[in-house]
Amino acid sequence: MNFKIYLKKGFAMLIATLFLCVGAFAQQTKLSGTVVDSQSKETLPGVTISVKGTKVLAITDMNGKFNISATTGATLVFSYIGYKTIEIPAVANMTVNLEVDSRQLNEVVVTALGIKREARALGYAITSIKGDELTQAGITTNPLTALYGKAAGVGIQVGSAGPTGGVNIKIRGAGSLSTSANTRPLFVVDGVPIYDENTNMASRGYDPLNSFDYGTGINDINAEDIESIDILKGAKASVLFGSKAGNGVIMITTKKGQKTRGLGVSLSFQSTIEQPVSYIKWQNEFGSGTSIYDTVFATLNGKNVRKLNSQRIQFGPAFDGKPIMGYDSIMRPYQGYPNNWNNMFKNTYTNVTTAAIQGANDKGSMRLSFTNKDYKGEMSNFYQKDNSISFNGQIKASDLATFEVITNLYQVKTQNRYPNVGRLVSYGVNRDIDYTLFNSMYKDALGQKVNYENLGLPTSVSDGTGYLNMLWHQNEDRNIDDKTHFTGAIKFNLKFTPDIFLTGTAGTDYTDWDFTKETAVTQITPAVQGGQFGFSRRNTVVQNYNTFLNYNKRFMNNKLEILAFAGPEYTKTTDNTIGVQTVGGLQFKDWWSLDASSSQQGSFDQTRNYTRSSISTYSVLGSASFGWESTYYLELSARNDWSSTLPPKNNSYFYPGASFSWNFSDTYKIPHLQYGKFRVSIADIGRAAPAGYFAYQVNSIGKIPNTPAVTVSGPGSLFSGDLKPERRREFEVGFDTRWFDKTPLEVNFSFYHASVYDQIMALGIAPESGWNNIKINAGQVNQWGYELFAKFTPIQTRTFKWDISANTSPQFSKVIKLYPGIHSYVIDGGSSYSIMAVEGKTQGDIQMYDYQRDPNGNKIVSNSGVYSPDNSKLVTAGNINPKFFGGVQTSMFYKNFSMNLSFDFKFGGKFLSYSNYYLLGNGSTTATLQYRDEKRGGLPYYLDKNNNMVKWQNNTAAPAASKDGRVYHDGVILPGVKAVTAANGTVSYVPNDVMITAATYWGQYIHDMSEWFQPDNLVTNDYIKFREIAIMYTFPKIFVNKLKLEKLSVSLVGRNLLYLYKTIPNIDPESALGSNVFTEYSPLPAMRTYGFKIDISF
Repeated sequence: MNFKIYLKKGFAMLIATLFLCVGAFAQQTKLSGTVVDSQSKETLPGVTISVKGTKVLAITDMNGKFNISATTGATLVFSYIGYKTIEIPAVANMTVNLEVDSRQLNEVVVTALGIKREARALGYAITSIKGDELTQAGITTNPLTALYGKAAGVGIQVGSAGPTGGVNIKIRGAGSLSTSANTRPLFVVDGVPIYDENTNMASRGYDPLNSFDYGTGINDINAEDIESIDILKGAKASVLFGSKAGNGVIMITTKKGQKTRGLGVSLSFQSTIEQPVSYIKWQNEFGSGTSIYDTVFATLNGKNVRKLNSQRIQFGPAFDGKPIMGYDSIMRPYQGYPNNWNNMFKNTYTNVTTAAIQGANDKGSMRLSFTNKDYKGEMSNFYQKDNSISFNGQIKASDLATFEVITNLYQVKTQNRYPNVGRLVSYGVNRDIDYTLFNSMYKDALGQKVNYENLGLPTSVSDGTGYLNMLWHQNEDRNIDDKTHFTGAIKFNLKFTPDIFLTGTAGTDYTDWDFTKETAVTQITPAVQGGQFGFSRRNTVVQNYNTFLNYNKRFMNNKLEILAFAGPEYTKTTDNTIGVQTVGGLQFKDWWSLDASSSQQGSFDQTRNYTRSSISTYSVLGSASFGWESTYYLELSARNDWSSTLPPKNNSYFYPGASFSWNFSDTYKIPHLQYGKFRVSIADIGRAAPAGYFAYQVNSIGKIPNTPAVTVSGPGSLFSGDLKPERRREFEVGFDTRWFDKTPLEVNFSFYHASVYDQIMALGIAPESGWNNIKINAGQVNQWGYELFAKFTPIQTRTFKWDISANTSPQFSKVIKLYPGIHSYVIDGGSSYSIMAVEGKTQGDIQMYDYQRDPNGNKIVSNSGVYSPDNSKLVTAGNINPKFFGGVQTSMFYKNFSMNLSFDFKFGGKFLSYSNYYLLGNGSTTATLQYRDEKRGGLPYYLDKNNNMVKWQNNTAAPAASKDGRVYHDGVILPGVKAVTAANGTVSYVPNDVMITAATYWGQYIHDMSEWFQPDNLVTNDYIKFREIAIMYTFPKIFVNKLKLEKLSVSLVGRNLLYLYKTIPNIDPESALGSNVFTEYSPLPAMRTYGFKIDISF
């Protein structure tokens, strides 16, 4: 039997048996034809054809072809979203041309609660991104990374952990005065909210090598299964989702198989090479040491030889190629190793394979897919293996009832996630070391961890967070997280009359996440030392149930349309974690068991842990839309929530919304205007407490370690009264237009203004009070901005088409008020910097300690010749928020070829780069070549007998008074003044004349205790990035048909290609520590991706 027929029948029997979603796919046909676009002549899949006056239906396949049972001369009705519906007589082998309906804007989009609406009826901004746009440059490990630059007002940033970690995403600059508040949008998959949170790889427990960023549930969604992503930006767009949608909503709709008539199978395979890319500009002229004369010697085979210096700073002798002894006692040329940082990481590959079967007829539709991803990453012993199964089935059981079942199952196993390597950089990556020589030195022949402490190695190699320890952790330890993630829903639609129907959804997002920790034994002789085994499980469940009574009817000769619905909703979110681990090391190597613990003693926190949380929200909501002559639309929406996270007195909150749209191109005929719509909306959203017990007094019970004694801790927070919900009131106005016929131009614009008030905050108070903080409702922050989108087709012929689209979004904010008596508030920060909210200022200002200055503003140089901080004065060094960002995409189509290019940009906003401070302080980068010699601005000097630096003349030998007979050329006199104190105590200021070395000058930027960060070293983080490229060739139909296929295409893809422009030196502008962190301290190389993709359907 033909393999194609066998496969189709086998799958059809399987699906019909399991899901009862698709009836008989093959029917005897009498008439056939093809449906094409009237202008481009491209075939149109998914066009609905019906025989007028009957229930006979057909749908065009992927090639625009159809077969239908009809008699010659019968009237056939052709309808397709975005095109004009036509009626023509049936004939044999007909070709039907459909014209674009300019009255339809963006066709049909998915709005709140998964309701599909015509875009012309919406009075608020919404961005819809089709699934093909997400995968045109290849399938990403994380679907959010495919959104870069594709939606106005939506900011995306991947952190140092890469695509397997958290992704910072904000809609319209969402922010809060509290770090505990969630500023991320709500993610909804097929109508079901999924669990989401901020994650990062900031060092925890002073253990950066074990501080992992695990990402969230949105990472698991398979981009190949996505039909569309609809982004609801404003308060009115998301008001029906309730308090959890205060920062907007990202709605993901998975594929349903509705576009395939009959049964079809599609296969795809993608293989990509991942290449680490570092932006650090290493200097490779000088080695380790404090000066060019800082030379160290050792005895080798009875000879006195030069050996490598173990200093962390790189201001030592210039590389001369002469022999020098390495740490393995082998003589090699003294030289720099330009790629020693990059060589710590590896090129790797990713393979993605997807198989799907789908089909549809007049009884329903279904799609079943399986995807396997194998991602290796840039560090040894890391991998992520992802298997996903997606099923979507719809069945029309009768004229009354339609049912839909949606299931997405993800099995994701990850080993040894990327560690935080910030300390490795802070201790200096020695330019004279080939670190690959240590790859076999971290353990001995017995597999024991080598003791590096007394080997005279540089700190970057021997420290507990250095290179050798990183190798041990990455290669010998096993940190495995194994996740089973399920999202699913059952939906029904009961149509009682043509105008009244009942809909309902029961959905869940369920995750079981197992974490296994296998820390290797470090010594086995003379006694076993070290090692640990631990296991924990985290279970998160989101349950969502709703049912709505719907009414949709037209009156007055179809001029008035009313669409309304109302009903209840219930959502419950639980988060439970339980864990156990050994204490005191393991008894034997590789015995991964709790019984292997060397000690049976230990406190509760040492051996086991358990946390739990449960949040419930009860809701009633409804909406009514009134349309007049398909031109004017008024929509009113309202919702009331009852949240368990707020005290009973204030746990009920109501929020309304209203929008109006006017399709003015129906009213006025403007030259060249094909379509125009004006829209305006206003809404008020409420938001509950950020965590389950945040608004309540909490008592804690524990035990004293190693005793049976029980401890009880009282509440740590005061309350100014019962907390009430936060509020966000937002106004939005804008327009959507389409111009010209031959060279279409689309221009959309939005202005929004939001006021976030009654924010739930925890203000720190004096410890002497006996309390940690006081929790209040306070603050009002205004946020506003503009969103502009334009798409232009400058060339459009029968064989060639060129599209260009661009979007941008300037964003602004201002702190209006905080709390009576409080005019500034620290949102986040550390000991030497603060992220601030100051009344009358932009939210997110970065305040840092200024330099000490004289009354005229000159920097004061200390007696040691360097600048000092003024710990009594804070200055605003910048702001963390970007001023504007956006993207540019261009697509070109020529016959069977297509090419897509994508660029994105961001301007404004600063974040603190620890790495850049250390790279300067350690003398690691080309910037630190300044002042090292006279040609680079250094000053000549000699050292007197007391080691004082004495300024000297150029090209003059050292005087007899010099200590060592040498002239140095790396002197620096900092601009500024020094303080002079007179006998009477009067302080005056004179120009500085204190000389220091280049090493001392640059060493100012080493801040091991984070005691001070020079404010003028913050750099504005501007960039323009060439993000994606895809070149695709679709094989001709004649060739494909000979292979018994429907479609065959091959693509060359690239992602994260290069920065065309960036202002922040040495690091990737997107390398923040996580999705809610404003700092960088782990400069892992970014991954540049190249590869190919093959798509087959039959």
